[in-house]
Amino acid sequence: FGTLLFGQNAFGVRFVALCCSAAAVWAVWRATLNLSGSVPAASIAATLFSVTPMLASQGMAATPDALVLAASAFVFVALTKVQRSRNAWWWLAVGFFAGVGLLAKYTTFFLGAGILGWLVFSRDQRRWLATPWPYLGAALALAMFIPVVLWNAEHGWSSFALQFGRVGSGALTVRYFGDFFVGQLVLATPFILVLAGTGFAGSWRTAQTP
Repeated sequence: FGTLLFGQNAFGVRFVALCCSAAAVWAVWRATLNLSGSVPAASIAATLFSVTPMLASQGMAATPDALVLAASAFVFVALTKVQRSRNAWWWLAVGFFAGVGLLAKYTTFFLGAGILGWLVFSRDQRRWLATPWPYLGAALALAMFIPVVLWNAEHGWSSFALQFGRVGSGALTVRYFGDFFVGQLVLATPFILVLAGTGFAGSWRTAQTP
């Protein structure tokens, strides 16, 4: 799409990634505003997100990660609406944006696992598990993923074999967890990761307080 508009050049190739990065920043701002009701807090969150190496690198590269990042950010916007408004229809928005992420990269499945963990371990949100809405959202995301499955079926399951084949390529060792942790430090920056951990711990204590 970018090269169609701007030609076969560096800007054309990166245009969509740049748009996705800008959209992700706005989504982080909107999600924070939904949760806190504070414009300054939302602005700080968007600024911190903007300076992470992850966002900066995706703004310069033409990879599926830029779309995953934007889709994930909009999933969080929809989840904040679920939490604050308790309007069940927002679960369909969660499913839609998760589906967009799945079309871009298979790692979006981990986002679904995170949402399930939020529902299971959050006392206030656990009630959703007794309703059809989270399952409808998940069904929508999986329905959007069907073209990927069909393409793989017609091409010898090639992308599934490449991506999921990595899981069985070697034995699981502690070293992989170390690599993952260091990678998170680099991509999020240690300072922002500490802030995120502090916020998570505080919200966890609040959620567990009767």
